[in-house]
Amino acid sequence: MSWRGVVLALATIGLMGPVTAFAADLRRVESVGVVAVDEDDSGSSTHRDLAVGAAVARAVERVAKAVLPDDWSGGVSETDEEPGEGEIAPGLAPALGSDPFEYATRFRIVEDRGIRPALLSRSDAETEYVVLVEVFVDAGRIEERLAAVGWTDDPSGAQATRVRLVLEGLDSFEAYDALRRTLVEELRVRSAVPLEFSRGRAVLAVDGDYGPEALLAALVDSTEPGLRVVPVRQEAETLTVLVDWTAPLAPAERSAPPPAEQARDAD
Repeated sequence: MSWRGVVLALATIGLMGPVTAFAADLRRVESVGVVAVDEDDSGSSTHRDLAVGAAVARAVERVAKAVLPDDWSGGVSETDEEPGEGEIAPGLAPALGSDPFEYATRFRIVEDRGIRPALLSRSDAETEYVVLVEVFVDAGRIEERLAAVGWTDDPSGAQATRVRLVLEGLDSFEAYDALRRTLVEELRVRSAVPLEFSRGRAVLAVDGDYGPEALLAALVDSTEPGLRVVPVRQEAETLTVLVDWTAPLAPAERSAPPPAEQARDAD
């Protein structure tokens, strides 16, 4: 699997998987989606899909801003950088990621206004495609992500310890998956939210009952087959570890005789 594929898989498992037991809090939002249409563009279905994605993104942003404190300013202001079509605004992306569909349980087009003279899109295009979409947004999941990066209080009301866990030496998606599975299933942390990804490295915000030293001890003692965690360094609330992963043999491979014995049997 390429590292581009790994990042997509991490986004799916790390951001969509149920890592806590927060109750669902669905909020219905009617949102307008707009996408600029150039003169040489063709294919209304593509424009409609992009406009729907933009509508879902704006709905997710509205719910997130309703949850955030009034004085929250974010890491990047909305005037510094425009979000891509169908992407969450850069100011919210460090907590929520860029894909708004992770927070939309369902949606439907209420009104397809089609192509019309540009009025709402921020571009030089003379026309735009506009839709009105009804979106049901999972506010509970949004609250979880915002709390994981410290922008809001933990919605469960529990007093969790937050550790920034840096994973080095990742050579496959399976290595990351084994480590995260250990956190969620074996150590029962409240959340393990991916913050950064790069080749061979990932950063998680881990909320649970473990401080850095306790979390390291628990990971070193993990019973996850094939996983070995080696401490690298600890700085305040940041813990850096090396992930050594060896895929366990499948049952058929464990029971198969060595190649030399197979050759003798064949003779």
